[in-house]
Amino acid sequence: MTSSNPPQDKMIFKCDKQAAIVSDKLLSFYKENELFDTVLIAGSDCVNIQAHRVVLCAFSEYFLEKFRTTLQPNNNIIQLKEIEASTLKLIIDFMYTGSIELSLANIDELLRIVSFLKIKTLIEGCCELIEQNISSSNSLGYLRLANELSLPTLKAKSLECIYTHFEQISKEKEILMLSKDELKDLLFNDNPYGDFEESVFLSMVAWINYDKLNRTQVTFELLSMIRFWVLTPKFIVENRKPVCKTLESYELICSWLQWHLSPETRSNDQPNYASIPRTRTEKLAVVGVIEREEICIQTFNSKENSWSIKMKTPLLLEKDLCATIVIDNKLLVVGGYHNDELTNKVQCLEMGTKDWVDFPPMKTPRLECQLADLNGHLCVYGFDNNNMPCMEIYNFSTCKWNDLQPISQPSVASRITGHNGKLYILDFNKGFL
Repeated sequence: MTSSNPPQDKMIFKCDKQAAIVSDKLLSFYKENELFDTVLIAGSDCVNIQAHRVVLCAFSEYFLEKFRTTLQPNNNIIQLKEIEASTLKLIIDFMYTGSIELSLANIDELLRIVSFLKIKTLIEGCCELIEQNISSSNSLGYLRLANELSLPTLKAKSLECIYTHFEQISKEKEILMLSKDELKDLLFNDNPYGDFEESVFLSMVAWINYDKLNRTQVTFELLSMIRFWVLTPKFIVENRKPVCKTLESYELICSWLQWHLSPETRSNDQPNYASIPRTRTEKLAVVGVIEREEICIQTFNSKENSWSIKMKTPLLLEKDLCATIVIDNKLLVVGGYHNDELTNKVQCLEMGTKDWVDFPPMKTPRLECQLADLNGHLCVYGFDNNNMPCMEIYNFSTCKWNDLQPISQPSVASRITGHNGKLYILDFNKGFL
């Protein structure tokens, strides 16, 4: 080992073989059973495996944490009885030699052990072998393993294979053995590998039917995650019966069909609904601010935690004390006063085109209107000219208003809301009705 620097009083000498020398010395100590300072007790038969603490800590975050926080300075024994001695010996050999033979025959168990010991290099090696051998026959099992051990890259590779062969894999019995959370993670991901919502729906039904006693109760939760806009009305009608076991599920199926059969959905200028993601990473809250002569639409970006003005547009009619709601990308301005008279007129702003369109007036002029979205229908609660409470509901499919049975003894302080196909009324004097 020489230096190429010219003669001088001082110099910095660097040994290019430093790491190799240390590695070779440690391996020599290991082979010759010299200078060990740690004993690992492995397996049910308590086999002793000796090693050097510095090597264990260099490769394993588990051992590093043990020596830093758990063990006393004079304690050099670590119990690992849940790991077979032969497997642990192979792992310790790898720490000294940098080489280990990996086999698909035992890769699952080895990956669990090195994940427990937090040996990053071996985790990467095991995952590389698995990813090279993922197929339609084993991808579901490797997905469960990736979820169990929190391995995102392996999970992504497994999902890619599953979605590529979903028509085949969805018919396997293994999918019926998944837990609810595993099923949701598998079926209700937004994936770029194809559109197979019918198979997703049928797989969900098969999973529920496999254990009806314990799984029927989560039908509505799973059903509400289906991308119904991708399914056809014919498919929904033909396959609705297995999931229409509760009122909530039945009402949800009805709302799907109503959406499909509504005039605006059936028109030719609709967007490609198959491209709509199942889950949204960013949501917009739309607010209509009514002023004397115009309406201002503002949006809230939850990701940036900020508001911005989307549009400003003049009102067709001058109104006071009206109510607003957004349903199916339409902003509806309902009731209130016009020319000092109570009005039954409803204004409708198409959010996409920014155009005001005609909308049928209510049967009854109303004041103090409360609005609710009831499965895509517009429900209006308010007080007429005689200060009597009354309710109407607008069906977007038939374009007609219908009266609803009024509640008994409501007050001006009542508030209404729609949820899961039911109408709730909160009276501040009486509670929920």
